[in-house]
Amino acid sequence: MARRMKSKTQPAQMRLQIDLPNSNPITGSTVSYVDLSQCASMINRRFYRQGLNWMVSGITLVDIRGGGLGEVTISKLPNTWVTSNAWEKTFRVWDEQNKKALAQAPSAKPRYYDYKIHFDDQHSTVVNQNSGFAQNLIPIGFVTNGVPDGEWIASDFKIPNTANAGGAVGAVESYTAHMCGYSNSTSKALIEGYADSRALPFSPDPNVPADVSQNWLTAVFNEGTTQDNAVLNALEDDYDEVPYNLENYVGGGLRQPTGEVVDTVVFSGTTISSKIRIKSFNAPCGLIRLDNGTTNDLLMFIDLVPGDHRGYKCEPMTDM
Repeated sequence: MARRMKSKTQPAQMRLQIDLPNSNPITGSTVSYVDLSQCASMINRRFYRQGLNWMVSGITLVDIRGGGLGEVTISKLPNTWVTSNAWEKTFRVWDEQNKKALAQAPSAKPRYYDYKIHFDDQHSTVVNQNSGFAQNLIPIGFVTNGVPDGEWIASDFKIPNTANAGGAVGAVESYTAHMCGYSNSTSKALIEGYADSRALPFSPDPNVPADVSQNWLTAVFNEGTTQDNAVLNALEDDYDEVPYNLENYVGGGLRQPTGEVVDTVVFSGTTISSKIRIKSFNAPCGLIRLDNGTTNDLLMFIDLVPGDHRGYKCEPMTDM
């Protein structure tokens, strides 16, 4: 009998060491972003697609200088079916757009073909043509002449016949994409677009006549009490509305527009060893938002989890 070979976890670096500024050098904002797939591609010299749901063992923040005061908030894309479906639906549209263009030239398909999005509308507003994602933080030591190693370019949608002011009829305009928040002049919001493409639930459900409790068919079984009528009167108004807002999706413009908060930690004068550890979490698309409201730059260690996806524990977004 042939022996079954045990699956072997591929070698991969499990810790990312990244400087976390309190003022992003590109925007001057306290907000920065990390793309785990970009970082993993750099440190392992191996291509990882962005469309992965990454498992993060934890994050350690260290105030090297000491004396830093203030909060740090770590956020991720909402861990919901809405995020999953919005990503997959827009990926299918982007992929179909490219397949149609490649129909007569299939050999022109790039080797590192990949659907890459921004975290939110703030992430999409500043784009560096050299790096693609200008606000992304990368591992220490992976910059050459001020430019991050390798190419990491945001995907775009080519939309013809737009109604933007000044646009020529039949012109094709290009937009990148981001998951959370509203669409802006250069980038389209995935959750917003997904929400606008779906029918709303019925409200109320069921939509019954106002006099359902007076139905003569019900009165046939009236045993001299009004109990059934009282019950039906209550059911006319109770339990028939959805337990959420009909039109506002989580991660859209009004509900968690900057993502789902993983944790908020505080550096104070009493912080032991100027070090704080943040719990484990999963990161859809490997995208993490960091709001460093402290008075110091910090050193950040992101610990990943070993697994069977080229060394890491993560799964395709299509399986989320």
